[in-house]
Amino acid sequence: MKGGDIVFGKKIPVWAVVCLILVASLSSAAITWALTSMKIIRGIALVEYKGDINVEDFKFISDNEVSVTISTTLSSTPACTITVSGAGISGSKTISAGWSSPYTVTIPISGTLTEGTITIEITT
Repeated sequence: MKGGDIVFGKKIPVWAVVCLILVASLSSAAITWALTSMKIIRGIALVEYKGDINVEDFKFISDNEVSVTISTTLSSTPACTITVSGAGISGSKTISAGWSSPYTVTIPISGTLTEGTITIEITT
């Protein structure tokens, strides 16, 4: 060996590479399962629109409750019903007129959440 030669070391055995790939795959699957269990990942899309009332946010509080935040630019807020449906679940709640924007409501749901689209509909 001369003064300017670079030594790279030993090659990694094939079994070590296979083990690293297996550990990475299992870790990724475990993380996805954990996030799915916490309802962070569910393949959920949000579909909503009702004139001047907008859905700002929604999230699962538990297996049987969803929190929905709505807002409006109307000075006189109307009574409305918020309906959550699709992906194996359903539920609704009616809000009296005069709510302050933004407004967060907890909606009880029934059914078992599956993958698919969840629709949040607002009717006045």
